[in-house]
Amino acid sequence: MSLKQRLAAVHEAETHCVERRLQISDTREHLRHELHRSATPTRILVSGVALGFAVGLKEPKGAHQSLAGKVLGGPVFSMVLEAVLPGIVAGITAAAGLQSSEEEDLAEDTSEEEATAEAAALEEAAAEQARAEEAAEQAAVAAAAAKVAKVAKARKAARAKAAKARKADDGQA
Repeated sequence: MSLKQRLAAVHEAETHCVERRLQISDTREHLRHELHRSATPTRILVSGVALGFAVGLKEPKGAHQSLAGKVLGGPVFSMVLEAVLPGIVAGITAAAGLQSSEEEDLAEDTSEEEATAEAAALEEAAAEQARAEEAAEQAAVAAAAAKVAKVAKARKAARAKAAKARKADDGQA
């Protein structure tokens, strides 16, 4: 393997590492954003209450079970897990889905506005470029006209000088 090939391989590996690092950074930022978006105070409170209730029902091993632990630890707890908890989870999931669809609509509206603004900017840039080209063309025409006028003036001066020289030759002869 030649030195150029090794350098190319190292450069390619470095580029891959940089791209991967950027991708990981973007993914981490997206995860942080999603965590902040989904961790609303209501969701945190509901999950804390549900987990606290579930942990409070479990008695430590070897300890004397209270009446609440005996009654709630069996049928009532399984009933809560089967009936109430899925409803809470479904509500949280529905709220998250509603928020994400609203955010998608907002992002779509924003992207349409950005696309419209970008199109307007491109049209303005094209118009500005056309104006600049027209101004350059007019400047070139003006420069050419000035050059033609200068050449015409030089020819007229040359003719006048030639006529004067002829007169001088005629006067001497």
